[in-house]
Parts: sequence; structure tokens; C-alpha cells
Amino acid sequence: MGDTAVIIMAAGKGKRMKSNLPKVLHNLAGEPILNYVLDTVDQLEAKRKILIVGYKSDKIRELIGDKIEYAEQKEQLGTAHAVLQTKKLLSGFTGDVLILSGDVPFLTVKTLKKLLKYHQDNNFCCTLLSAVLKNPKGYGRIIRDKKGKIKGIIEEVCL
Repeated sequence: MGDTAVIIMAAGKGKRMKSNLPKVLHNLAGEPILNYVLDTVDQLEAKRKILIVGYKSDKIRELIGDKIEYAEQKEQLGTAHAVLQTKKLLSGFTGDVLILSGDVPFLTVKTLKKLLKYHQDNNFCCTLLSAVLKNPKGYGRIIRDKKGKIKGIIEEVCL
């Protein structure tokens, strides 16, 4: 994918899971959820890969080792704050940046390649992959106008 950096957000606790284990370390079919995301990202052949860690970061670092760059989010203050923790690491980087959650094990490399191609072909400054759910309870919302253009993003607690 050429000059692409991938940021993977894995700093949160996953409060709704009611566990002491970081959400991304929970097993799915015998593998930590985060491993599926990292395997997908590896197939993108990105120039840079940065994992944002926070809650029990030592456990994540122990699993992943030094095959990736790390950014630390000491306080979990939301998605935008998490991404800001990569600012110094990406200083001077001029390529595209793909931001992923660390808990999306079913997101395929095919989908991400199509997203990046669409983004690059249209020379967009920002492209957002979202889903329309029949029952979005528990999730934030993408607010769109009548033509489908994104107007904002709002957390469920703010509705």
C-alpha cells in the first residue's frame, strides 16, 4: 500500500466485557482478537504500523513484542485523544493514515484495500468506513445528511 501508516487503537479496557483483561486480548477461536487485526494489517504491507496501548499495556506488549511501534495513551480519553498519541511518531510522515480499532477481527484485507484505493483514487483528505445496523444500541452514530454525506459522529450517551 505504499506510503500508508496504520494506527491500531488498543488502549481501552472494554468496560462492557466486565473483565480485567484488555478487550483486544480476549480469545476468539483460540487467538487473541488483536492477532486477527495484526494479521490483516500485515497483509496491507504498510510502511508504518503503530499500536496504541494503555490499559494493561504490559500484557499487550508481552504478546506482540517488538514487531510494531507503540504509542501510549496513559488516560483513556476517547478515540481522538488516542490517535493524538501517535503525533510525534508520525511527525514528517506524508502518506495516508489508516486508523483501525483493535477489536475488529472480521475486517478483511480485501475491504481495507478497497477502502484505501477508493480514498486514493478520489484524492480525499478523509475516508470513513462505517456500517448501518438495524439495532445500533450501544454504539456511536454517524450523522448523515439526506444525500448520505457525513455531518458528524456522536456517541450514544450524547443522544
